[in-house]
Amino acid sequence: MFDAAADFTTGEVVEYRRVMFPPLLGDSMHVPFFSIEDAPGWMTARGYALYQELNPAERLDPLQGHRYASLRQLRAYREQVVGEAYVHHPFFQVDLADDWVAPAPFNTWMQVTQELEELHPWFVCRRQPSSISHHLGASDQCSLAAVIALVLVSHFVPLSHLLSYPIHTLAPATALDLVSHLAPLPHLLPLPLTSISHQDHYVDKLGKGNGKGKPVEEDLDPRIKVTRELYVDRLIPVTTAPKTWTVPHDEAAYKLDVRANTNVLKNKKGNKMRTIDAYIKAEDQDAWDGSTGHAGPKGDVWVYAFTGERVRARRAQVRCKGICVCEFRWNHELDANEREAASPEAILSRFYTRVISSKCKTECDGVPFMILLNNGPNQYGKLYFIGCSKWHPEKRWLHRYHSIPPNVDEEIFRYVLENKGRVPDGTVLNLNVQCVLSTHPRLGLKHCGDHVLDGVIHPAKLLQRRCDTELIILIPVLPPDDPTSTNYYEWLPEYAFQAILILRNGHNHPAHPHIKPSAEDERLLLPPSASQFSAFKTLAF
Repeated sequence: MFDAAADFTTGEVVEYRRVMFPPLLGDSMHVPFFSIEDAPGWMTARGYALYQELNPAERLDPLQGHRYASLRQLRAYREQVVGEAYVHHPFFQVDLADDWVAPAPFNTWMQVTQELEELHPWFVCRRQPSSISHHLGASDQCSLAAVIALVLVSHFVPLSHLLSYPIHTLAPATALDLVSHLAPLPHLLPLPLTSISHQDHYVDKLGKGNGKGKPVEEDLDPRIKVTRELYVDRLIPVTTAPKTWTVPHDEAAYKLDVRANTNVLKNKKGNKMRTIDAYIKAEDQDAWDGSTGHAGPKGDVWVYAFTGERVRARRAQVRCKGICVCEFRWNHELDANEREAASPEAILSRFYTRVISSKCKTECDGVPFMILLNNGPNQYGKLYFIGCSKWHPEKRWLHRYHSIPPNVDEEIFRYVLENKGRVPDGTVLNLNVQCVLSTHPRLGLKHCGDHVLDGVIHPAKLLQRRCDTELIILIPVLPPDDPTSTNYYEWLPEYAFQAILILRNGHNHPAHPHIKPSAEDERLLLPPSASQFSAFKTLAF
């Protein structure tokens, strides 16, 4: 028990709880609930010393976060800040560290540990592999908690005085006793903090009035809190999902709110509502793949950017699939794709690639073959069509079939087909050695047929060029029915029509023309229902 906590004012206890722990532990509906009355039970002397070590103006190091900590470090930190009456509560399991570890104090705790080991290597004690216990005995093997206690004591005691102790023989309990005696002194008041995020900066000013100076809190960081670890400079409001999302040049996020037109969430038949991220993906012309997050009340993360209150949301995290480019080298002249279709050689090459890549609709080991038309030349003057060497009139629809384009010479194509792609030219022909073709992944094209190397048509593979652009969509999830659940919050109807979108890293490819209809376009393409058709007839006649 931290009995000295009984001498603190209620304001000091509330401030300590807000800085050292996430907000949910101050929620009376949460289990456990850190009440002011029970402060001696959940506060600790070592935690209070750590609280006074915090520097509110110091930017936190993301690599010192709890997700980069070892199991041993998380256990030691838990012993440091959670009172004996609660330390074994299931809520404080290491698996739930996201819910009970506050970034600022943990970052400070990690930093003082690292500084101690860097400045005084002889301070690094031999540690037992077992977890740290409250009942630390005098031993020549210091625990991590004792080491941290010594560092925190140095905040109140000159380091030279502290180092006068024979450290290698100092028992852990002795170090903890030093903190226990020093921490609760009345003049050691907590530093004013209004946020535990590494993105916040605060300064103290001396208040004026009645001749008494009081610290005044001033927020110098106008950033908007999205999650506990993510802040942005601004939120960009949008009411409809665009065809393509622009990656902001600054630290910004999109807030999509479709309450003005909730019909956009209807599926193409108009008989069912889609989730807002399904609507976003249906409208988006870029190709993405990735995770849709965890559905259900559990969700993935607490989000604060919807109304200012925390909202449980799932995190859909996807990555751009980029574009498909020809294997004959990436070229920046992507806007010149159309010029590849100009020459007769390119037309011949593409048709040959299409023919040899095609397959029969039945199991067949035949090869492409030129077959004479029964009724003479067709409307383009062609005498042949491309079929299969095992083609038979009775099963003609089960085998490959290609009509020869008007701008392809039949005799030249016969030569190419019989000579495995070699063109009938006395010189060595090289066509499009450096390709400029790029396609959208959604098209599903596999080959580029515009290449002639050393006089031989060479079908090239289309390779996927990955893109580093990442899209994170935060979608509110319905809270559980149990108000005592750790994931419970007050649901507002507007949450069903909102989402926060964060884009990272710019695209490394140009935007392609739109290749799919939007959800609204799909609804317009549907045939009219019976009632709509009846109404139309009434108006028409």
